[in-house]
Amino acid sequence: MIRWQRSIRHRHGKWSAAVQWTKEAAQYLNTLCPETQVQVFTMRFGALDTIHSIADFEDLAALDRWQKRLWSSEGYRELVIKSPNDLFIEGSVIDTVLESA
Repeated sequence: MIRWQRSIRHRHGKWSAAVQWTKEAAQYLNTLCPETQVQVFTMRFGALDTIHSIADFEDLAALDRWQKRLWSSEGYRELVIKSPNDLFIEGSVIDTVLESA
């Protein structure tokens, strides 16, 4: 199994709006690719300004197909380009790909 995780830090005072936007983005992805469900998580301890989007895939090939489908979607590209700049800290996006042991 492969787990994709995107972490992003929100600006001070923007927690609610940032979580809402992230959930709406995940909902769009889940509609575009219903076979893969993106879930949104927030921190309970540690870096409380971080939001995580997580999706699981059968293998790396499935992750690759999903990513190609997203970037070929005009709607997804517009969603990313039009994301509110005041919600997130620039340069704070971290993508992680994990493989089950």
